[in-house]
Amino acid sequence: MMPRLHLRQHGLTLIESLIALSILGIVAATALPTWERFIAKSALNGAYDLFLNHVLLARSEAIKRGAPVTLCPSRDDRHCLDDHRAWGQGLILFANPYFHENPPSAEQIIARYKPADPDIMIATSSSHRNRLTFLPSGRSWFSNTTVRFCHANLPLVNRALVVAGHGRIRKAVVTPEACR
Repeated sequence: MMPRLHLRQHGLTLIESLIALSILGIVAATALPTWERFIAKSALNGAYDLFLNHVLLARSEAIKRGAPVTLCPSRDDRHCLDDHRAWGQGLILFANPYFHENPPSAEQIIARYKPADPDIMIATSSSHRNRLTFLPSGRSWFSNTTVRFCHANLPLVNRALVVAGHGRIRKAVVTPEACR
């Protein structure tokens, strides 16, 4: 008599596959809002950090050059915008010894920045503060200003930066209402 061959089948049944896909779907649906919040918070933190670096660069350049340096919102990397809510469109940093409204030449421009996320709004607290100028002493020309960083979809991750008249820069908290 011939020995009987037992063939083993490998793999999953249809029921087992459907159960695994259902569990995967539940886990993905649960993790997606957390993931979106993480991405939004990372983007906002990146914009905040880059802006802070430009503010610190403006202050240090003013001290180093012994002349005023201005940071302003810009769409075209050559001219300042007169909108205090336009900082999220880009900015330029330029040497400004004669307090011009715009950089007099391309050689005066020290740095440029174009943000990557259109959902992030960067605005100063006053419609009269569409420029930040630092004097050779390191002081900010004008009075205190708050720069708000607001995410369009997730207001709980909003942040702020306060530039004091004496040149000190500090972090601040922003309420969701302040970004509307």
